[in-house]
Amino acid sequence: RTKTKRKTYRYCCVKNCHINEGLGNVKLHRFPSQPWDKELRKEWISAVRRVNTDGSEWVPNSSSRICSERFVNNAKSNIAAHPAYLPTLFPAVYKRGSVILQDQA
Repeated sequence: RTKTKRKTYRYCCVKNCHINEGLGNVKLHRFPSQPWDKELRKEWISAVRRVNTDGSEWVPNSSSRICSERFVNNAKSNIAAHPAYLPTLFPAVYKRGSVILQDQA
């Protein structure tokens, strides 16, 4: 008898975003992780505005993703001058608060 592997879905790490990788034309993007992308990674983390429940800085892990709906025109750009270079479109909860605690996401 063989075990069937259950598909695990990845989700967007943004508070109040319920996008997963099996949903329509939305893409999930990894956080920049190359050595030359350190500053870009910091900017993405800053844009997401999450902190851990103990108040420490939230750091995305290898499975953390951000959906294409957070980028202008639903597509991330690799061109620094492009409006979709950084995630800028967030749910309404981001307009009210300053940081999002990990247990709220």
